[in-house]
Amino acid sequence: MGLDQELADALAQYLPVSGTASLHGGLIGCMCAAYPPAPDWLRRLALALSLPEEQVASLATEMAEAAEAGVSSLADPELGFTMALPHEDQPLKQRAEALSQWCDAFLLAYSAATTDRSESGDAAELLNDLSQVRDALEGTFEDSSDADEDDFEHVLEFVRVAAISLFLEHAEREQSDEDSAGQMMH
Repeated sequence: MGLDQELADALAQYLPVSGTASLHGGLIGCMCAAYPPAPDWLRRLALALSLPEEQVASLATEMAEAAEAGVSSLADPELGFTMALPHEDQPLKQRAEALSQWCDAFLLAYSAATTDRSESGDAAELLNDLSQVRDALEGTFEDSSDADEDDFEHVLEFVRVAAISLFLEHAEREQSDEDSAGQMMH
């Protein structure tokens, strides 16, 4: 998903240097934790990312469109989901810091958006792994050797697939809950 640049620019003053990565991670974290999202998901996202609620609320339409675009890419059967991160021609250190911030925002927003349900063992393990990736990325990729580039690409792919997996697991659980509720009514 390419995060709409106008939306990123509108919130840039409230976000760190890699704000687009943080905002995208937060949006995707909300959608992976609960889709369809709770009615107050924008408030939860604002709190999780320490954004002013009124600024987020004023961009509600744009935020909802960005979230829906993220959901479409997460649900893509071709696994077309991509993260809003600096382009690969940027220094590796900058891309690693942005991925760490993406993971941090994802985890914060995921936690804020999660409804009252327990996570499966697989989901809990993925969330723990994302936390470890976030922590490990800090200061890891100082050089830009071919080996470091390869290692970063593996980490990036792991994070991408973890987000898809978490989304699909919750989407399947939601569908199963709806099917069960429908059968009870008949």
